Amino acid sequence: MVPNDKSGLRFTLTRHNTKADIDLLTDAMAYHLPKAIEEEGDSVERVYEEFGFHLHKKEEGFQINPINSSNLIVVQYRTIQDIDAEDWDIIFKDKGNISHSGMQAVEEIFSNNEKPEENWDFYYLIIKDADGEIILVTFFTSTIYKDDMLAQENVSKQIEEIRKTDPYYLCSKTLAMGSLFSEGEHLYIKSEHTLVKNALNEFFVEVEKIKKETQSVVVILRDFYSGFQYHERFEGEGFVKVNMPNSLQLKNITWNTEGEMLASIPSSKKREGIRYYALKKESLFDISIKNNLTNEDAETCYKLFLNVKVRNFGFNFFSYPSKITSVLSKCDDYEFILIRLKDQSEIIASAWVYNGPLHSSPMIVGLNDAYIKSHKIYQQIVYQINKRARELDKETVFCGFSADFEKQKYGAIAVPTFAYMKIQDTYNSEIINSYSNM
Repeated sequence: MVPNDKSGLRFTLTRHNTKADIDLLTDAMAYHLPKAIEEEGDSVERVYEEFGFHLHKKEEGFQINPINSSNLIVVQYRTIQDIDAEDWDIIFKDKGNISHSGMQAVEEIFSNNEKPEENWDFYYLIIKDADGEIILVTFFTSTIYKDDMLAQENVSKQIEEIRKTDPYYLCSKTLAMGSLFSEGEHLYIKSEHTLVKNALNEFFVEVEKIKKETQSVVVILRDFYSGFQYHERFEGEGFVKVNMPNSLQLKNITWNTEGEMLASIPSSKKREGIRYYALKKESLFDISIKNNLTNEDAETCYKLFLNVKVRNFGFNFFSYPSKITSVLSKCDDYEFILIRLKDQSEIIASAWVYNGPLHSSPMIVGLNDAYIKSHKIYQQIVYQINKRARELDKETVFCGFSADFEKQKYGAIAVPTFAYMKIQDTYNSEIINSYSNM
């Protein structure tokens, strides 16, 4: 099977073709191929390397002028601790939960675990010009993904039945921009820089190097929104654009009271729903905000997460390590919204929330199934997330990957989000597609 990230020229020979005809064809290819590749901002050396061949330059007339990227500084790091925190936080300010300290927490969570899918390799990439001006910044993680991560829910449900006895069925080593515990813009490009084209060339060279180093068979570049100006460039590298679940975002929120919040919602039906299911029932609960959790509370929050995770197939991934709540509890950028019944000690709902300078990112919501219908705790936790964001004077709430009606009541909009994917072997994808016909 030919990987879809490589292509070539196929031509037919018949007995009418002479050896001279074939020589003319190869001579033309030898002349035009380097020029065509150079016009695309690439080099013959890299093309040969991509196919696993060593380039010999002895042939007469086969002149190669490699792209000159010597005026760029390409630096790769394996841990966020080796990167200047101020520079990183300026670039990714309010881009989600990927601040310098936030990434330190993620590195700790997904290292030194027993299960292979809970151990991630981290790669940070910074490309600068000769004067040290930053042109491109991003980071990658490599680990085992479920290949049906973005498949239809009914497909993933069928596959999960098989994974009960074969846990790594239809799973692949994957290199992804960002991580499975992040949402937002993971790629910074200084598009007005004169060397941005060269920087993108180096970016794709580095992606290929990391892919080979990690022995990944799938590469995913995410999250991108409409208007992304380098679409053709990414497709030219063999990446296919794929839709991701919509990113729900509540923007430009300025209300400070219940009355102002309700007045900001144009739909009377949605206002009444919030009044009945959230505001009137708030007195049934004790709401607390914690930066640091006890071991018992950390364990409870993790179990509540699993309650939700086990039935959510819309974005299918392996569960996080059980130590995640304890580690996030040590990170100043995170806090936990905890809901208990009045005068009771048991936590029945929780939200793990990352707070940036001007935004809030509720990363995980956990629920006790016994209270979902009777006490409407999901409606309550959504309200408390938005209420807390305003208490902290946040202007934006990143509400996660779901077109959830409850979040939309408050004015959250569904932002179409997409990724670019390159698959070395399409065998697993073809099997997954066959499940949709069952």
